[in-house]
Amino acid sequence: MTPNELLLATADGDHAAFLELCDRMDFSARLIIKGHVQEPYQVDTVIQSVQAEAWQTAGSFDPAETTANQWMLSLARRHASARARRLRRLPADRVVRSLRTTGPEPGARPVSDSLPDPAIVDELPGDGGREPVARQLRRLRASVAKLVA
Repeated sequence: MTPNELLLATADGDHAAFLELCDRMDFSARLIIKGHVQEPYQVDTVIQSVQAEAWQTAGSFDPAETTANQWMLSLARRHASARARRLRRLPADRVVRSLRTTGPEPGARPVSDSLPDPAIVDELPGDGGREPVARQLRRLRASVAKLVA
């Protein structure tokens, strides 16, 4: 069956057609979603919401207006954009909690590693204003360590 036929069968309540359509569209939908949200659990959440809406609204699909691929991928794009907007509005403490439960991306450096070492800043030539910068860096390192601990 073609994707259009699968989506039309889904509109008629055919579970097998729906599962086949989801399998065929999974890779493309994930690529689109990963362009908006990078965390694997967020991608899975968006995929589930896309599939739920596809099942519920398959009857609105009109093959004269668009293809099943375009229809499904537009759902993925819309849901991914909405999820990315929600994530940007999250308070920082919820983002930190989220990172604690899911962990950092594989191979990611700890944030504190990207901060300059205060000892090096103390050794930099310049005016007498370098001590406050070093102190601020020490405080920042301590704050970051508390957040991710």
